Amino acid sequence: MVDTPIHCLTHHLKMVVVIGHVMKNLVIQFLEYLLRHAMVLEEMKMESEKQTLTSGPIYFFSNAPEYEERLMNAPSVSTSVAVCLY
Repeated sequence: MVDTPIHCLTHHLKMVVVIGHVMKNLVIQFLEYLLRHAMVLEEMKMESEKQTLTSGPIYFFSNAPEYEERLMNAPSVSTSVAVCLY
C-alpha cells in the first residue's frame, strides 16, 4: 500500500462502512491508511460478520482487542471522525 494521499480520499470521502471479517490485519492496515489520509472523514463503522450455525464455522478473534486499540488510537487527519466498532 502506498503511503501517499489520493485526491478523492483527501477531499471527498466522508463515510466508511466495513462489514465482514474486519479483524484481519490487511483490513486494519487499510482502515489506518484511511484515517491518516481522509481529511473530511466523518464516520467509520466496522461491523463484524454475524455467523449462524448454518453459515459455517464461528471464528473467535483472540487479537480483536489489539485491533480495536490500534484503530481507536490511530492518528487521524480528520478532526471530526467517529470510529464505531460493532
